[in-house]
Amino acid sequence: MGLKLGASDTILLIDDDPGVREVHRLWLTGHGYQVTLAENGAVALRLLQEPPLPSLILLDLEMPVMDGHAFLEKLGNLAPIPVIVLSSSADDVEIPAAAAILLKPCSPEALLRAIRRQLDAHSIEGQTP
Repeated sequence: MGLKLGASDTILLIDDDPGVREVHRLWLTGHGYQVTLAENGAVALRLLQEPPLPSLILLDLEMPVMDGHAFLEKLGNLAPIPVIVLSSSADDVEIPAAAAILLKPCSPEALLRAIRRQLDAHSIEGQTP
């Protein structure tokens, strides 16, 4: 039984590989997410200047123009959006600005669980008692 996700959640997917972007886009939209694509951190920062803001960011670290580390530094306090880093290097297991880090390749189910966990946590943090 698969997890069903909310259609109101938007994910900003930042990855320089067009094939990876398309596969993730198809898979995520098939699970009820809206997906916005960016090929590097610079494009993503421009997208974040215009509403609506995404509910979550999926971020590749190794990209030309502006890599994931530089993006996280620039994102700073721009918006309280959880970021899940997708990394092919075990050296990247500690990135303080990331809400979660998944090593590539990860299963679609593991990615889906991480997304849901972060969206649920972020939703609870944003509620007022």
